[in-house]
Amino acid sequence: MIPKPATGPADNEIWYTTSNGNVKNPAGIFDVSIVSNDYENGKGVITFDGPVTNIVGAAFYYCNTLSSITISNSVTSIGDSAFYSCSSLTSITIPNSVTSIGQSAFRECTSLTAITIGNSVTSIGGGAFCGCKSLTAITIPNSVTSIGDGAFERCSSLTSVTIGNGVTSIGEWVFYHCSSLNSITYEGTQEQWNNISKGDDWDYGIPATYVQCSDGQVAL
Repeated sequence: MIPKPATGPADNEIWYTTSNGNVKNPAGIFDVSIVSNDYENGKGVITFDGPVTNIVGAAFYYCNTLSSITISNSVTSIGDSAFYSCSSLTSITIPNSVTSIGQSAFRECTSLTAITIGNSVTSIGGGAFCGCKSLTAITIPNSVTSIGDGAFERCSSLTSVTIGNGVTSIGEWVFYHCSSLNSITYEGTQEQWNNISKGDDWDYGIPATYVQCSDGQVAL
C-alpha cells in the first residue's frame, strides 16, 4: 500500500492517479532527481531526492492516462507545456504556493472540467488552458495581473468567467471562440475594467454582450 498522509504530499513528492499503470517518469529535467515512481491500485507517488519547486516544462507532456495530479505546497511554478494534452486529466488544484502558470501548461487537456487557481498566481501564460473543451467555469483570483494570449481559447463549454480586480492586462484572443461564454464577472469597478490593457479580439466569438462589474455593466 502506498502511504499518503492526510495533509497531502510531502515537498519531495508528486501524487497521481491513472487508469493504466504508473506514468512514465516526467520528461523534463527537474532541479532534483527522481528516487522512485511507485504505483498500486490506480494511485502513484513520484518521490524526489529533495523538494520540488517547479513542475518543469513538458514534464507530463502527452501523458494521456493521467487522470489526477496532486501538487505539493513547495511548488512555485508550473512550466510551459507541463501537462500538454493530458487528455484524461479531469481536475486540477493549483496550490497557493504557485506564482506562475506557463505557456500551454494545460493546453488540450480535453477532459478537464474543474480548475482551482491558487491565490498567489500572478501570471497565466499564453495558451495555458487553450482547447480545454470540457471546462465550464473559471475563477481568476485577485492575485493575477496578466492573462496571456489565447489563455482560454477554444474552451467551447466555458459558460462563466470571474476575473479578479488585480488584472492589468488581457492578451489577444484570450477567450477566442469560447462559444458558450455568456457570463463575465469582473470583481472591480467599471473604471478599473476600462483601464485594463486588452489585446485584439480578446473576446472574439463569445455570446456575452457585457461585463458585470461591481458598480454596473460595461458593454462589449
